[in-house]
Amino acid sequence: MLDFVSLIKEKKYFIKPLAIIALIVILDLALVLRSQLVFLGRTITKVNALRKDINKAKKDAAGGSLLQQSNRLRSDMLAQEKRIVIEEELPLFLSQVAQLAKDSNVKLRQIKPAKLTKEDSKDSEGRLYFRLPIDLELICGYHPLGIFIDKLERAEKYIKVFNFDVSSVQEAPFEYPVKMTIEILLVR
Repeated sequence: MLDFVSLIKEKKYFIKPLAIIALIVILDLALVLRSQLVFLGRTITKVNALRKDINKAKKDAAGGSLLQQSNRLRSDMLAQEKRIVIEEELPLFLSQVAQLAKDSNVKLRQIKPAKLTKEDSKDSEGRLYFRLPIDLELICGYHPLGIFIDKLERAEKYIKVFNFDVSSVQEAPFEYPVKMTIEILLVR
């Protein structure tokens, strides 16, 4: 028993440092390790979400859905490009507008495109795109005017009715002078 008491007396100098070390380890586990475990949990969640996204992208690429979507967008782009007037086609386009007016029972007195002065934008192939206003002078009734505007906006080419002004007439046959501006997209 004496040996045990003497051993404790000798080791009492070691108890304080051991208690301090134990306190540091406990605080480290409670504060630092806890935040590290929370961070690790969040990171694992993000990694799992990224794995799912990667697997979905691989399935899409393997299934060809991205290729199909690309082909569909390419064909849509070609269809939309056909709706833009090419500069060389401008006289043909103006005759089509005149034909639409005739089909709508609208008398076309004048059709006058504006002069191209300013570059609007360029595409990847170096083509220039312009917004071209075209002034029209018409004589018609309200109903034929509505039909004409509808036909313009439903035409194969992009046509925007920019504005129009109808002057009043007091006498029969109630055909009104109309000044209209339409706008097209022109490529050079």
